[in-house]
Amino acid sequence: MIIGVIADSIPGANEAASALEQEGLATIEIFGLTKDHEQALKGEKYEALVIALKSGLESKDKAVTESVEALRFLVTCGAKHIFFKFTSSLNQNQVINTGDVITALQKELNSDFTAISPALPDIGYTVYQGFAFGREHLLQGDPIYRLFPESIKCGLLPHQSLQGDHTALHIWEHINNLKKHGYNSVLFDAVNDHDLIVQAQAVYTLPLLCGDTAFARAVGRAQVANALATGVQFQPHVLQSFPQGRMVMMASSSMPQTLAQVQRYRKVASTHTVDIARCVGASSEMLAYISEVAKWYEAHKDEKLPPLIYVNMDPVEMKAINDKYGSVAVDIAIERFFYGLCGKLKSAGVTKFVAAGNEIGMQVAKALDVVGFYVGPCVINGVPWLKVLHEDLYMVFKPSFSGDENFFFRTLQE
Repeated sequence: MIIGVIADSIPGANEAASALEQEGLATIEIFGLTKDHEQALKGEKYEALVIALKSGLESKDKAVTESVEALRFLVTCGAKHIFFKFTSSLNQNQVINTGDVITALQKELNSDFTAISPALPDIGYTVYQGFAFGREHLLQGDPIYRLFPESIKCGLLPHQSLQGDHTALHIWEHINNLKKHGYNSVLFDAVNDHDLIVQAQAVYTLPLLCGDTAFARAVGRAQVANALATGVQFQPHVLQSFPQGRMVMMASSSMPQTLAQVQRYRKVASTHTVDIARCVGASSEMLAYISEVAKWYEAHKDEKLPPLIYVNMDPVEMKAINDKYGSVAVDIAIERFFYGLCGKLKSAGVTKFVAAGNEIGMQVAKALDVVGFYVGPCVINGVPWLKVLHEDLYMVFKPSFSGDENFFFRTLQE
């Protein structure tokens, strides 16, 4: 294995895994860590392994513990380089959390220096003179490196240092100068993808690199170029063609992107709106309701377009439901419903599961007892087809905020 990735969110892990796959690395993604993962990966051939955590939303101590455990697992699996993929659009508390994780990973690797590049130029998130900008608007008053905890003594490599000839040499001169003055990390400016590529070509040999998807992609490209130059033979990609089989669409999100996708698809396909009231009560009632919905799916399974089962997340209606049952109870009920439904649908022969919404994907994976995925081609940017290890099951997990109104239709395109 060439590179191991620790991601602080499931959507972020999907993005990073997809980026590495597109750069030519056969990639496996796993959700969290269990005792089953080591056995499940034995005999599998891959060059990149991505571990999806939820550490971006966890307490500092839990985030650090889970990240260090993930690092140890990646090293055990043979990772030569580690990439910590964090979400760039962080508030100050999350930046501190991220800094503590970076410190812990450095300590575990016995590494005295790391490079950090959080820019995402393709969506307009750039870093200039250490400041974060969103579509050229300043996002915060302090430079990013000043928001890190004291354990991260971070210097800046400004944008002008990335210009001109012999850039890698200039970058390392700057890094060595920072090291002499007691710094243990460098924050890179980046305003376009070229900046990230230049950075990655210079520092890809460091034991630990940190940033968002754009930097992960650039690092993957640099690793592939180096491996090819040294005669490495790459593994064939497992999921190279459009998966076949019965399919179900699912959605649960209040984000406008997913709401628009549901409204567009339901105009031409059979849809079922989840009755949350029947999910909140006794377990027996929910189980009976899940069986009813599974039968509804059976009645529509042979139609031209796969059926859609969704939660109506209209803000007005959801407020009334949350006021009646409590938001926590409603969230748990929705997760339990999709967990139970996916198990039923798998038994009925469904092999392709498309889930729109941040939490549905996790419930699908749990219901199908998934330990890992091979990463395949993208439906939309950062949202790949995933093939379950050891089974002919395929999934697409779309974050709530991504995609245009035609997302569900795009999953049908070969």
